[in-house]
Amino acid sequence: MRPGSHARLGFAGVLIACLTLTLTGIHPSRGLAAHPAAVNGRRVLSGMSADQTAVQAARKYRGLTLNVNWEQGLQEFDPELFSGPLWTKLTGIKIHIVAVPHVDLYNKAIAEHVAGSGAYDVLSFAPSWTADFVNDGVVEPLDSYVKKYYPVDDFQDYEPIFRNIALYNGHRYGLFDDGDTLILYYRTDLFNDPKNRVMFQKEYGYPLAVPVTVKQFQDIADFFTKHYAPKIYGYAAPYNADNGAWYYFDAWLRVNGGEFYDPRTMKAMINSPAGVKTLREMVAQTKDFPPGALNWNPVQMFTAWMTSFWPPLGRWSAGYRSVAQAKQLSFLPKNVIKGKVGYAIMPGGHGAMASGFDLGVSADSKHKEAAYLFIQWMTSPKISLQRVELPYALRDPYRISHIDAPSYRHLWPQAPQYLDTLAKAGRTALLDNFLPGGEQYDDALGRAIFSAFTGADPKMALDGAARKWDAITQRLGVAKQRTAYLNYLKIPGSQVSNTFAH
Repeated sequence: MRPGSHARLGFAGVLIACLTLTLTGIHPSRGLAAHPAAVNGRRVLSGMSADQTAVQAARKYRGLTLNVNWEQGLQEFDPELFSGPLWTKLTGIKIHIVAVPHVDLYNKAIAEHVAGSGAYDVLSFAPSWTADFVNDGVVEPLDSYVKKYYPVDDFQDYEPIFRNIALYNGHRYGLFDDGDTLILYYRTDLFNDPKNRVMFQKEYGYPLAVPVTVKQFQDIADFFTKHYAPKIYGYAAPYNADNGAWYYFDAWLRVNGGEFYDPRTMKAMINSPAGVKTLREMVAQTKDFPPGALNWNPVQMFTAWMTSFWPPLGRWSAGYRSVAQAKQLSFLPKNVIKGKVGYAIMPGGHGAMASGFDLGVSADSKHKEAAYLFIQWMTSPKISLQRVELPYALRDPYRISHIDAPSYRHLWPQAPQYLDTLAKAGRTALLDNFLPGGEQYDDALGRAIFSAFTGADPKMALDGAARKWDAITQRLGVAKQRTAYLNYLKIPGSQVSNTFAH
């Protein structure tokens, strides 16, 4: 995405389902424990934090250039303007960002590895790609580097849902770097308007309030569309074919009692009655979208009506920035809802831990230790806090210390409510499909969902996607995929009955 809009940021719709961070039970008074100098054979430099240890060890590589693949667009601003220059200043190691559109990140990393190009030293990748990247030899195991350099307490500072997300078969292949989970945003001024409250009670028979169920959610979206369109529409979300409608479907499927696969046979279950119900509900939601919104890119969604977006929406809607940052945020339309945004858990009680990023080391890198030290520094408590507070960047809180940080909690008046909502939501967040072939499954499902939005029968669309899922499973090996799925079901966040709230 690139800046380009000058219309008003009004969130002119009422409900905003947004890919954003959710974390677990945090209290502002909590802080990090001191780091021991050596624990269980670790050789962390005495008295140094993760960022200091990385900088000290990396200085022997002064003069190197590390090639770092990164999502193209706004994501680039962090390493280009902040973290990359700071790392170079501290270590003498230059950072060269290789920007790739998100839809190409997976295939580009695989292709460069197959070609043996050595194009990357550092890889940023979605956790759901870990199995494929490990099985295909794309990423380097980090266990030896972690043992040598990583302060033992720092993993305890990760929120539980993110702490072990980069582990595969007992080995670590990445350091988590971006907390993305679906929560709900809504217009507090419209919800609190006495006229709206009286009309809604009369029409639907219950009070207008933040929706707890999917039915309430649909009623409220319908209400605001009916009474306010074309000025205001009830809902919009990034449901086009490339923006990840499957994240929403994945969570709602499980809320509706469904599952991805039959654990006995590995037959796809996305076309079960629960799956069809889920997709029909999503299709109904699109009727409250602004005209043409299904074909909008995320930035266009900011130019009119209300929108749905990834975690930075909380910061952007608050309107905080410095004069120096105005250029990076010039794509945002004029903000007319500052101080009027509320935050809530998604209807049904479960958001999706949707995408996010790990940072890893390319198996083809010629500078693996230097690359590792860079990602340890980037994800360290001190540096990562500065990065997730950047108003123009897209990395979002994932550490306890991020949520507890007084600096974050004072960024705008509603920041404590925002962070507390994220903390509460994280306890019930549901994970993406982490099986080998996850990107292929997601692509097939996403295209089926979009076809239903544009007129296809939801049952027929999901039947077609299920056939593709079964073909992927057969190609990768049913027994292998079944083992992977049974292991997945043991992970907190894999199903409604198994989250960090239980």
